[in-house]
Amino acid sequence: MDSITLQRMHFDHLRVKYKVADNRSAASNSFLYLILRKADLGMQVTDIELQWLAENRLFNCIEFISLQQYKAEEENRLEAELMQLRAKYRIPQNVELPISSSIFSVLWKLETGHALGNSDFELLNAHNLLETVALIQDITNFLQLKTKFKATHNLSLFPEEPLYLILKKLDAKEELSNSESEWLLESGFKKTLEICRQQENIRKTELKFLELKSKYQVSFYPDTSISSQLYSILKKIESRGDLDIKDIGWLKNEKLDIIIKLDEEQKVS
Repeated sequence: MDSITLQRMHFDHLRVKYKVADNRSAASNSFLYLILRKADLGMQVTDIELQWLAENRLFNCIEFISLQQYKAEEENRLEAELMQLRAKYRIPQNVELPISSSIFSVLWKLETGHALGNSDFELLNAHNLLETVALIQDITNFLQLKTKFKATHNLSLFPEEPLYLILKKLDAKEELSNSESEWLLESGFKKTLEICRQQENIRKTELKFLELKSKYQVSFYPDTSISSQLYSILKKIESRGDLDIKDIGWLKNEKLDIIIKLDEEQKVS
């Protein structure tokens, strides 16, 4: 079989593969054959060649070539994305991981918002990726704190400062500094700031309760909750209000006779 026949058969094969109908012009066929040969060999088809295909309304061919060229670059593109994940989640450079490693599947799950299971953490620990595990735990904690303290409009996955530090202080019921409260306000975390103020009010009330227990010599009583009936009773004593029958009964039951005596003294004074 001569070369001309083989070339024609090859061209026919390429036109079928790349979804191209017969062209009438020999010159057009010659240029088309060049484009299809380049595409089939994995060579880059130029913008000029793609423009020529478009001018000749060979849109199916353009789509096929574009997808083929995209797929040819896919391994490099995927490797670059996985290397970014590797750096982002603090995997040390000395840890060798092929791009087929299941570690990258774990990181991808995390990156796309999926919860990790026990097997995922076991895999990370098996590779001794302690810093990565610690970071993931911080990420999980950050998401939980944002939900708890109504700061979910912060879309960052990573625990950012100063927000993360502030939320941890709120969770520990610690008092915020003036600059931290101002930052919440200026950054639009009004609901979080409202929770902060509620906590501050509770702290002040709890301190008042402790002061009253000390003043009326009942610091030994273990309940420190401001919902305690003792706090309600001590407030009445402080304001020189009369205790009712239920209050007296509760004090007797708790063996807090010292408060009953105070009430009796106030009533006769």
